[in-house]
Amino acid sequence: MKTFLKILKFLVEIAILLAAGFLMLGLTYYFGWTLLVGARKWGNDIASALNNVYYLARWYPPIPKWIHLWGGGMPFLSLYPNVPFLLTFFIHKFSSFSIEQVARLVMFFSIPLTATGVVALGRVLTKNWWVGILAGILMILSPDSWFWITYGGFYAMAAAVPLFAWTLVFFTLAMERDNRWFFFLAALFYGFTWLFHPMAGVLSAVAMSFLGLGFGVRLYGFKNSWKGAVKTLGIIAVGILLFAWWIFPFLTRAIARLLRISASFGFFCRALL
Repeated sequence: MKTFLKILKFLVEIAILLAAGFLMLGLTYYFGWTLLVGARKWGNDIASALNNVYYLARWYPPIPKWIHLWGGGMPFLSLYPNVPFLLTFFIHKFSSFSIEQVARLVMFFSIPLTATGVVALGRVLTKNWWVGILAGILMILSPDSWFWITYGGFYAMAAAVPLFAWTLVFFTLAMERDNRWFFFLAALFYGFTWLFHPMAGVLSAVAMSFLGLGFGVRLYGFKNSWKGAVKTLGIIAVGILLFAWWIFPFLTRAIARLLRISASFGFFCRALL
């Protein structure tokens, strides 16, 4: 009987989450239907993102390792998180949608998927569905939630934001329930944030660190709060190690590139003086 009640409770929770998700979808469509059709009211970087997808489409089936369109060219797969571009291209390739239509869908659905993650996060943090639903609605109503698309045009970041929200959901469940599956899901989603956009990975680590300190104090007391920090570091480490084959080469190349830029800038400043 207890098992049946647990299953029933789980199904009810899923049903409420799905209903909240459809509510977030409806609100997103009400305020942002122009993302799907009509004028291209996007930030300037969207053109650069779509350029990468069209470049893939031009050279596929081999996935190009070098892009020739910027200056003397640059490594295509190692100096930028290309998972959003690869995802967009392959959805286009194996569907009837054009590249622009797929990009519109990605940008549009990034909002309700993130808002649904906020609903779930509010539920697991406060044990109250209404708090979570209110938080999701407020997220959609906030202009900052649309910033990645309509102002900056940060396509990869827009695709990564839902992963950020769901990483925090699974992280909270892992901390509260001490469950290895939630631990793995938190690490997996955290690793994916790096593949979609490194800044999402950094922000996820910062958010988990603050949450981990709070959970450490709440669950283990102030003297043993370090246990929360250890669990947090464990999730972050596993998430990075799962995708170390891409993260570490990317970081080393990015740091080397920044050093070259700073050196060039210093030489330019000395020339001016």
